[in-house]
Amino acid sequence: MKLPKELPWQLEEADNLSKTPEEEMKAMDHQNLFDKVWQYLINLMKAEAAKSNETQVAKRIGVHPTTVGRWLKGDRGEGIKLSECLKIVVKLGGTMAGMAREIGYEEAAKILELLDEDEQFMLGILEIMQRGGPEAEKLKYEVAFLRKSIVDRKE
Repeated sequence: MKLPKELPWQLEEADNLSKTPEEEMKAMDHQNLFDKVWQYLINLMKAEAAKSNETQVAKRIGVHPTTVGRWLKGDRGEGIKLSECLKIVVKLGGTMAGMAREIGYEEAAKILELLDEDEQFMLGILEIMQRGGPEAEKLKYEVAFLRKSIVDRKE
């Protein structure tokens, strides 16, 4: 049976039956976050299209003009990932900090403001984590090691 292409956190109905309540809640949280990011992106595209047109927006973000048209009419498309959405936000002149603040993540916005100059770096990290695999695991261990080093230095 070939599974449809879905976002990593969109679960098949059959899979939902075997998930713990915590796993189901995490999946809903991911979907909620994605929906907020998607809406922010759509608002940004609408503002940019109002300044120029959908074709110009499509050129800036590297997609076909009909794709922008579909997105603006409400067809999200199942193939787009969170990391791709974030890259498009940046291509349209948005910032991760501004987006986080706009969608209600004030604490994350404060942290991201400190990292604005490293935005491309952060997007790369997000992409690695979304892909998973040994690189993502290594990155998790590195972050845990750095956190522990900071805590140890404070003590």
